[in-house]
Amino acid sequence: NLLFQSEPDQPVTTPIDLGTSDIFIPRFSALWYPMPAWHIRGGYAFRPTPLPKAVHAATYLDSSTHIIGLGTGFTIGDPTEVHDEPLTFEIALQWQHLQPRSNVKKDPENPTGDTQIQGDVLVFQFEVHHDF
Repeated sequence: NLLFQSEPDQPVTTPIDLGTSDIFIPRFSALWYPMPAWHIRGGYAFRPTPLPKAVHAATYLDSSTHIIGLGTGFTIGDPTEVHDEPLTFEIALQWQHLQPRSNVKKDPENPTGDTQIQGDVLVFQFEVHHDF
């Protein structure tokens, strides 16, 4: 919960309380095997921001986020026939939507100024793994 502030070329010494709070992150997911070697999965999570509005000197960017993920995987036997362990191919896609959030500084002379965050993050994953 603490960030440390220091002077240039000096060790970090002064703790700053960011005012973070514990959060509850609800998550829901499903996994389905249409065939023994093939699976499909999906999920949703909502991550509320643990940070209060950045209205004082510090400026940090964080907002509540909706997260949706989808993926599939297929497992086959070892194509090298050296081992009996399987070879698995996985592909996944995750979308994170950052809700718009504005931070208006209490001091209008604050050099960092007001901030706003919003946006989307898209993650693509392809994985090949082999059990030994």
